[in-house]
Amino acid sequence: MEGNSLKILFRIFLSAIFIGIAFIVFVVYSFFYGNPFLKYKFKQEARHYLESTYPNKQSLITEVEFSLKSSTLEKQYFRAYFYFLEDKIKKLHSVYINDDGKITDGLKTRAANPK
Repeated sequence: MEGNSLKILFRIFLSAIFIGIAFIVFVVYSFFYGNPFLKYKFKQEARHYLESTYPNKQSLITEVEFSLKSSTLEKQYFRAYFYFLEDKIKKLHSVYINDDGKITDGLKTRAANPK
């Protein structure tokens, strides 16, 4: 009877160690590459933004990039790169969260601030 309880305690101990190591790996990965769940959420928000902002154009998001330089532990910043399928020359544009915390894109920014 005592041997079974030791086996159970040993399995619980190993499980706790495994969960702890997995958590540490996830935190380190999230620090350098961004939280994968937040990255997925941002990609969905960017897709919705593009569909509502450019309803007559089909776009394709090619990549979502994490910004380690401007991110903090509390707030992570991502940038999604996309192009319009109708364009003959596939020029990449970007969607990002501006300083106000709202999603915007490079096309609107360039149109508002022509050089």
